[in-house]
Amino acid sequence: MQIKKRFKYVIQILSWIYFFWLFPIKKNKVSFSGRYGKRKGVYDLIERFDQAHFNVSKELCLYGDGKVDKFKEMEAQSQKAHNLDKLASFDFLVLPSYAETFGMSLVDAVGYGLPVVSTFADVFPFVVENKNNGFLINPGDIKALTQALEILVHDKNLRVKMGKNAWEDAFKKIKGSIILSLLNNIYTEPLLAMKKC
Repeated sequence: MQIKKRFKYVIQILSWIYFFWLFPIKKNKVSFSGRYGKRKGVYDLIERFDQAHFNVSKELCLYGDGKVDKFKEMEAQSQKAHNLDKLASFDFLVLPSYAETFGMSLVDAVGYGLPVVSTFADVFPFVVENKNNGFLINPGDIKALTQALEILVHDKNLRVKMGKNAWEDAFKKIKGSIILSLLNNIYTEPLLAMKKC
């Protein structure tokens, strides 16, 4: 009798292992890419991600350079922040910068079809259209940052829709031929204006 009970428990355990091997619980993977420092908003992100309320499994992965010591200190205290894997494997990118010249990581993200959480700082609205291919918040608005994180972590359909919009927008606005045409106009229009004088 005792042997039959043990055998039954072993079979149950093996069946659960097999089930989770076939259908693993997927974590929502959120990425930050940029220089570590206050200007990029990475400290706000780590703090808010730790305090946000999620009903699903999630993971924040960060990569960059800059003020590495403070970053490592915050990462060590965080239960949810880890080092980076690959951008394409993430569900969305967060870059809550206070100031920015362009933000190449945003361009990379939308090119991969990832929705983005970022700020209204500088040129970000050129890459991210608020509530279309991501969320834009005011720099330093940690309440809005928390809400955007919670919405995108919990709503897979919205992530997929915004990701599709991100890829389509990237194809329309920032593919190589369009950027080349814009640069060409920057240089040729002043020359044409000078010729008319």
